[in-house]
Amino acid sequence: MSLSGGVSVLKFIFLWWMAACLSCTTDVAIVRSLDLADSLMATRPDSALVLLQGMDRKKLVRTADKACLALLLSQAYDKNYIDIADDSLIRIAYRYYSRHGDVKRRATACYYLGRVQVNASRTEQAIHSFLEAIQYGEQVEDYAVLGLANTQLALIYEEQELFSKAIEYYDRARENFSLAGLTRHTLQSLARMGGTYQVDQQHGTALNYYRQARELALSINDTAYLANIAGCIGSVLYSQENTQAAKEILLNSYAQFNNGEVPALDTSYLLLGAIYAREGKTDSARFYFNRAYPHSTIPVEYELYKLESGAKNYQKACEHLYRYYRLMDSCYSANQQAALLEVEKRYKTTQLEFENYRHRTRQRYTLMGIAAGALLVGAAGLLLHRRHQRMIRRRDLQIREYLFALSEADNTMNSILDSKSEQERILKELLEKRFSELQQYYEIVSSYPTHSKEAQQKLNKVTYLASIEEETFFILKQVAAERYPGLTERLTGAYPELNAGDLDFLLLLLTGFSVQQMCAIYNTTSSQTIYTKKYRLTQKLGVPEGDTLDAFLRSYLPQ
Repeated sequence: MSLSGGVSVLKFIFLWWMAACLSCTTDVAIVRSLDLADSLMATRPDSALVLLQGMDRKKLVRTADKACLALLLSQAYDKNYIDIADDSLIRIAYRYYSRHGDVKRRATACYYLGRVQVNASRTEQAIHSFLEAIQYGEQVEDYAVLGLANTQLALIYEEQELFSKAIEYYDRARENFSLAGLTRHTLQSLARMGGTYQVDQQHGTALNYYRQARELALSINDTAYLANIAGCIGSVLYSQENTQAAKEILLNSYAQFNNGEVPALDTSYLLLGAIYAREGKTDSARFYFNRAYPHSTIPVEYELYKLESGAKNYQKACEHLYRYYRLMDSCYSANQQAALLEVEKRYKTTQLEFENYRHRTRQRYTLMGIAAGALLVGAAGLLLHRRHQRMIRRRDLQIREYLFALSEADNTMNSILDSKSEQERILKELLEKRFSELQQYYEIVSSYPTHSKEAQQKLNKVTYLASIEEETFFILKQVAAERYPGLTERLTGAYPELNAGDLDFLLLLLTGFSVQQMCAIYNTTSSQTIYTKKYRLTQKLGVPEGDTLDAFLRSYLPQ
């Protein structure tokens, strides 16, 4: 490698290392910024929003960081009362945490998706998202998210005048906030339950929850909320025709917690005006009614109409009544449309709840069916396994019996073969001994020149009969047949021109007789006779050149 090439490689490695370090540094900085924004969210949501908006989104490489930023931004917008109706941002977090991440963030993403859907007036989808947030929140016992989701569902049902369901979800939210240690949220849940009971004309129950909320507000010294609760309690007492008690609790609360000033709350102005009107104090009533402008114009016009009519100021009463009807006429079409929308929302909400219930029921029965199927499959598998084990044991026992029987048969066969081999050995030894004695005897007799011709003939006859009589060859054939079963048939099948003498000679060769022994068998003193027979059979059998007759014959032996 050249020097310039080595420098280029080193430069590349250095640049890659620098890029990796910068990437790691960037990742660490992004994670720290996200963690800081998350820690500020509960107490300083405005600072968290500024921090998140100042982040450079182009530096976000990992999908997890993009999802975390989307979730925190949606949370910051909601906590800073910035209504977002476009769900494209929160959808990033929702899609990611539906497949990755912890269940707690999945529940949070579902809740803020529901908040965006509420802002977009997609009530049915919002209900589904809040129910999904409750489902995941229960898995991780995230009581804060559970309380918020239950509160949003209660607000939706209260808006649709489904008061019993609204109270049910408010009560769940109160319990969740209490478990989460969020006292102010618990206080709000109690107050909202009181307000729902009040709208539903259950004044005694409403007063009870308002008083619980007042005690809780006193425990945390929340003066603003104490003034608000005082107005709520006063309105309930006023509805019960207890105007004096209502006025006393309002004025005492304002004197104790607001330096004697009535807070700028329309409900408080209207309530005090109505109380003074009942007492016949027209000027005081007119003062508080006028303070309720401009946010409560329609009810103020109606109350002023009744006040001026009672004071016999008919011209002013007519002016207020005219303005009241004009405002009512302008709101009539809008109210009709709103009423139709509310009925439609209520119907769709009921349908959605029914679908949700049917889905949960179907899911429950599906799980039960799967569990029952798994039990049946497991039981069937266990029975099959036991049956298979029994079959394996039976087959193993049969195989052992077969192996034992085979071993016994093999031992018996070996014993028989050993016995026959011993018989064959003894027979061969006896034959060899007999042939040797005859050969010696023949040589001795032949060495005497004076022996008679008759004696020579008798000697030849004896040696011939002792050597090649049929019984002797029959025994030899039996030995060869037992040692090489089927050999004779194979030879005659391959070479039909072989006669009985040829087969006898070949059997003698295969059983291992030497040339001298075969000379004694064939009653000849010349070994050339035996070699001539071998040559003739070599030609008849077509033994290849370079191969011997003995080796050629052994190729026909059974393997």
